[in-house]
Amino acid sequence: GHLVGLLGGAVMAFLIPPPAAERSAERDLGPEGEASPQAFLWVPLLIVALAFAFEVEHYLKASEFRQSSAAPLEEADQHLARGKYQDALTVLDSLAQDDQPLPPRLAVPLARAHLGMGDVEKAEALLDETLRENPRLVEGQIVLAAVYRKQGNPAKAERQYRLLLAPFDRSPDDPQARLFLADLCLHMHFYEEGIIHYQRALELDPNNPFVHNNLAWLYGTAENPAYRNPASALEHARRAVTLSEWKEATIIDTLAEAFYVNGHYPEAVATQEKALALRPDDAELQAHMERYRRALTERRT
Repeated sequence: GHLVGLLGGAVMAFLIPPPAAERSAERDLGPEGEASPQAFLWVPLLIVALAFAFEVEHYLKASEFRQSSAAPLEEADQHLARGKYQDALTVLDSLAQDDQPLPPRLAVPLARAHLGMGDVEKAEALLDETLRENPRLVEGQIVLAAVYRKQGNPAKAERQYRLLLAPFDRSPDDPQARLFLADLCLHMHFYEEGIIHYQRALELDPNNPFVHNNLAWLYGTAENPAYRNPASALEHARRAVTLSEWKEATIIDTLAEAFYVNGHYPEAVATQEKALALRPDDAELQAHMERYRRALTERRT
């Protein structure tokens, strides 16, 4: 914005030059010896130059933070996914700078780490500050709802989700909206909150194959072992393929994965063959099949 304004002003100054003025000392002074307005033309130029310099400095600092924090933030996300909250907190605290406000991409995982450690008040304080500056930050809103739930106030958590979904013209009573929230939580590796939304979606629409499928995937592959439930994964995966009439390759793939995590390797291989029959060139399905076959071979040998 500053660049466009600066360039636009320069173009207009070139096209519409100021009136010609005599270059005598007398014309530079007013009737009482005061400097004429033209003598102060440097003031707005100085303001623009300072503002531009500030924006450049801000951008460079933000860019430097993004580059230097990418690897630590990824490491912290892995710790959060596995439920290692203290390890995540150690990494995230090393990125925080006392003299600067926390950027959202640091404040939200930091709040999650504190929430996992049981420091609900600290998590709420971080999110309140972040959402004050970034009210549409969906990840922050989700974690704040989880904070309310941890405080024993599920009604307030539901109000938070209602506020979150309002800009999308959706309600928490809409099963597709619940699926949307659950999938967001799964993407964030926020398993506890994701399970709540999947279960609520199934209460609203018990025959939705995609809800069964995604919940089965969570139960079967969650990086945090506390949320793995192989038996429930198999139950929901079987329900999903039945409801989808074995026509969705990704849903069949989830059933194969559920067989695999339960140690049923022959069934996993046989099921994955059906998925590959629908999408034979899918590299991800092929990689899964290789894993299932390798596990079956190792068991036989």
